[in-house]
Amino acid sequence: MTSTRAFAISLALALTLCSWSARAEPSGPILDGVPEIPADLVERLTQYESTRWASMRSVADDGSSILITTRLGETGQVHRVQQAGGARTQITFRREPSRRPDYVPGSDRSFLFSGDIGGDEQWQIFRFDLDTGTTTQLTSTGHRHGGWNWSPDGSQIAYTSTQRNGKDFDIWLGDGKTAESGRLLARGDGYWVAGPWSPDGKSLIAYEYVSRADSRLHRVDVATGRSKRLLGGTKKDTAFYGDVLYGADSDTLFVTSDQGGEFVRLYQLTRKGRGWSWTALTEDIPWDVQEMAITTDGKTLAFCVNEGGYESLYLLDTSTLQSRRVD
Repeated sequence: MTSTRAFAISLALALTLCSWSARAEPSGPILDGVPEIPADLVERLTQYESTRWASMRSVADDGSSILITTRLGETGQVHRVQQAGGARTQITFRREPSRRPDYVPGSDRSFLFSGDIGGDEQWQIFRFDLDTGTTTQLTSTGHRHGGWNWSPDGSQIAYTSTQRNGKDFDIWLGDGKTAESGRLLARGDGYWVAGPWSPDGKSLIAYEYVSRADSRLHRVDVATGRSKRLLGGTKKDTAFYGDVLYGADSDTLFVTSDQGGEFVRLYQLTRKGRGWSWTALTEDIPWDVQEMAITTDGKTLAFCVNEGGYESLYLLDTSTLQSRRVD
């Protein structure tokens, strides 16, 4: 199957090149006598290009249901599952993919999701009401948005937007209900992403991406919009920073980074005056830590490790800093 598909793709590329060469002066080899791709071969390959998949995205606060994204037709859409082994009920029916559904805190009757309009790849944030079946667009058309995070009390979302100048990704705030609530919080020079809120709701982390080997973390004051760089961006501290989470208080962070060597490891950072005290938590794991999440009480942290191409789940007790693999 793989060689057949590769052969078909190669032929398609070759035909494209031949078509271009006919309109311009030849600057390289010209293919002659290449047969057309048979229509039945193209049709045969379609079944392998339209595979089904499902990804778990959000759990209701009371555990009564989950939201998943799955592709049963041309695009991935949001489905709801209300019991183990139960049927999935399709919720969104858009022409474009519906991505990253996320329950509104404290409710299983509304959720946010992202998607573009007409395939323009200018991602918007939408709110879906399960009681009325209506969708509300929360962000401005023609700009790219995404990467939202809810405040601890569920009254606000912080999200990324290019609305200011169409180029830079800034941090904006909204109430997660109406489009009129959006306001600029912090200007980002380049690409900034809204990270987690502090447990007290007074600040949040902004992630600045410069390159794969250079990223920075900033703390943004929600009341004033002022930002202060916490990590990265100096000669002594140029590294990749991946996920970041607050612990049980605003003086504790959990961060994934390759600053210690070859692998992306998990670290606990504790505030010490104006700086941070680092504790490596996965030195005994010779693989990259990729994703993590923490319980609302901050007592248990779950993280995934890419072990030779397979993801393994680990649980960390944040009081003892001891982790165990979940088999």
